[in-house]
Amino acid sequence: MTSTNRRQALMGFATLSMALPLLAQAASAQQPVDPNAQPQPNPPGSGDPAAYVQQTLTAGSFSMQTSQLAVNKAQNPRVAEFAGLEVREQQTVAQILSATGQAAPQLPQDKADMLAALQAQDGGPEFDLAYVDSQIAGHQELLAIQQQLSGMTQASVEVITAKLGEQAIASHLAMLSRLREDLTGQAG
Repeated sequence: MTSTNRRQALMGFATLSMALPLLAQAASAQQPVDPNAQPQPNPPGSGDPAAYVQQTLTAGSFSMQTSQLAVNKAQNPRVAEFAGLEVREQQTVAQILSATGQAAPQLPQDKADMLAALQAQDGGPEFDLAYVDSQIAGHQELLAIQQQLSGMTQASVEVITAKLGEQAIASHLAMLSRLREDLTGQAG
């Protein structure tokens, strides 16, 4: 990973770390829910915060589990380094979203199958490429999830996380794309 990539990743982690107190404050400042109130529809183009949390935790759990695997199996040092950074980031996001009171659901069958396929592979160039490809697909999914809320203006844990996450994920996709180019260039 280049020094620019490391710097970008560290800045992303620093931003998330600095946001923790703001997220806690936003969560505690939310109005209590009135059990007699009629549900209000979300504004056009916005997402459901509860669904956002579940989707983010599910996709993040897959990303973290595959990255934990890659920390030990990756042959390419840059792949292993990215995997370690991803594990720490997903742990941080899960910690932040725990302020909502929701827990990560089980992996859906398609993601469980992809994880099992990676677990069955031996370490080496093929594993590295399969891991990077799974991360690209996972990050594209995570980006779409973040975009459900990132345009909203309310100061909630979910919206702030989506805003920060969108930028970090875009950066990760750029890093993963370069990694993939390097890996396919080495194989060819």
